[in-house]
Amino acid sequence: ADVLLHPTIYDSFGLVVAEAMAQGIPSVVTANAGVSELVTHRESGWIVDGDAAEGTAAALRELAHNPELRHRIGRNAQHVAAARTWDDVARETMAVYDEVAGR
Repeated sequence: ADVLLHPTIYDSFGLVVAEAMAQGIPSVVTANAGVSELVTHRESGWIVDGDAAEGTAAALRELAHNPELRHRIGRNAQHVAAARTWDDVARETMAVYDEVAGR
């Protein structure tokens, strides 16, 4: 794949985006995607803010006509994904549970 499109109106995370990032595939996500917290616009992915159809089309045009940008975003995405382990996720989840439980 050259690009992953994930123009969701809402999701809590979107594991498919993290998987694409791990493979070095640039992802186009909306600001409403929880996984957008891992993405830096035009560095490790593409964040569409506003009209999803218009923004996604613009992102695809840019990435299709700029292979250097597409490859750079893919490499950066791979580094971001590699730095995000399941142990990190488990630790962060437990910290939220502890906070809510008042510990």
